[in-house]
Amino acid sequence: MLSELTYPVNMMRLDVRVTKQSIEQITDGRVVARHSAVGTSIVQVVQIGAYLIVREDYYHFPRGRSNVYCIDAHMRQLWEAELPSTSDVYANPIVVCGEDEFSVASWEGCTCWIDATTGKIRRSEFTK
Repeated sequence: MLSELTYPVNMMRLDVRVTKQSIEQITDGRVVARHSAVGTSIVQVVQIGAYLIVREDYYHFPRGRSNVYCIDAHMRQLWEAELPSTSDVYANPIVVCGEDEFSVASWEGCTCWIDATTGKIRRSEFTK
């Protein structure tokens, strides 16, 4: 099930349309840019500043690649979130923790706090 696009408090809202297969930037009622799902289907999009953090369904996502990534207002992918291990995927919802950080828990039981500007893990904790 596709979750709603969520906006942290005091952020400029990007005008986008989200489906399971793509995210579209809308200007004056027209689609001006599109980002298609990279591995499975889009299940969550969270805006942090001018960026959209995307989580795709982990089931059957390509091994060794992160199913959480960042796209900019022009729908260009900037980074993939660092994984706690190469065999892991992010299975739980993204939680915004501040202006430049979010957390997300993995299938193997790690909760990771991720830098929203780089996609690098700032800290992680085994929580399973």
